[in-house]
Amino acid sequence: MLTFLITKSCQDNNEEVRDASAKAALALIKSQGENYSSQLLQVLDIFLNATTGVAANDASKDQAVFLLGHLAHYLGDMAQKKLIIAFDKLVEIMPKSSLQVKKAICKCIPQLAKYFPDKAKQYLT
Repeated sequence: MLTFLITKSCQDNNEEVRDASAKAALALIKSQGENYSSQLLQVLDIFLNATTGVAANDASKDQAVFLLGHLAHYLGDMAQKKLIIAFDKLVEIMPKSSLQVKKAICKCIPQLAKYFPDKAKQYLT
């Protein structure tokens, strides 16, 4: 379901479909994030690591980064290693990304960085 919301529907030509898709994906994160954060993170990682195909599309990456920022709240301190990996990936893809994805990453980074401030300071300086 999350894969469909990040690929097909968020790239639809109809703006109403794209908006509904984004709202549905966010509702999925909010309703299932606490119980299935690890599985949801695995799905989002697919998009963060994608270099080809529909998963590598800017709209998909933008949606995945946006959702990652909201999922970070549910990952918490117990998943610090996963958060660091996600943070590393965002920093890595930022220079190669479109302006739209860069903006999404910039909005997401504070949500992730608050769980490991010392490491985040090293990156951001």
